[in-house]
Amino acid sequence: MLFFSYLSLLLVLVNPSEDNHAVYISVVEIEASQIRVKVFSDDLRDAIRSHAGIVPDSSVVHYCSKYQKEINQYFSEKLTLVINEKEIPFQFHTASDEGESYWISFGFSMEEEWKSMQVEDKHFMEMFPGQSNIIKVNWPDSRFGRLNASETSCSFEF
Repeated sequence: MLFFSYLSLLLVLVNPSEDNHAVYISVVEIEASQIRVKVFSDDLRDAIRSHAGIVPDSSVVHYCSKYQKEINQYFSEKLTLVINEKEIPFQFHTASDEGESYWISFGFSMEEEWKSMQVEDKHFMEMFPGQSNIIKVNWPDSRFGRLNASETSCSFEF
């Protein structure tokens, strides 16, 4: 009986409500001339609401297309890509809706051979202290980094 009481209490404490979820993680993939970011759709909407001071219309079918300027501005401030000691600007390119998440693509130009890369990524960390951002670099082979509020940057040598 005591076991079931503890189990019930545990389920109440860890069961996420409809307004949030228990995992705060995003994926950032970098390759050739593209950055792809996979985020939970509700987290993106919260970030745009907070950052841009607007209340996004969540009924919009093509949310990322409608708010691409705000999305581009947000990620330009939260994500920094430095290749060969040069900061690389990037621009919103496309987005795809995958149920409860989005893949957002940003394009950039870098014609030199990559020798080094630094990635600083703080997206969503202002809202979620437990946020983790997984960095995957596909150049010339796959390399990984994991960023969080206490470690917001990583480096790669090629």
